[in-house]
Amino acid sequence: MAAPSAKLGLLHELFTDYCMLLLTQTDENGKRLMLTAAEAAVVKGFLKDNNVTADPDAANDVKDVANYARQAMRDAGIDTAEMDLIAEDFQNFAGGRLQ
Repeated sequence: MAAPSAKLGLLHELFTDYCMLLLTQTDENGKRLMLTAAEAAVVKGFLKDNNVTADPDAANDVKDVANYARQAMRDAGIDTAEMDLIAEDFQNFAGGRLQ
């Protein structure tokens, strides 16, 4: 038996909220927590299943992601040269230019 559309809509909304919680959780000092590989895979799968993609022409969105990633890498102690290589890989993958 199929679930009613209202229940499916609610489930989708709750799962969306859960993914947002995973992406925005912080520790007691306000430092953003990194996702586990399993959590990242869940979020990635959810975005893919819902046809959510990055638009290279939406430079502000890509820059926001890049800035978040750079700060997370700094917090993790990754050096600038390594960050530049990662950013270059991201640019090649996304087809956009980061600044």
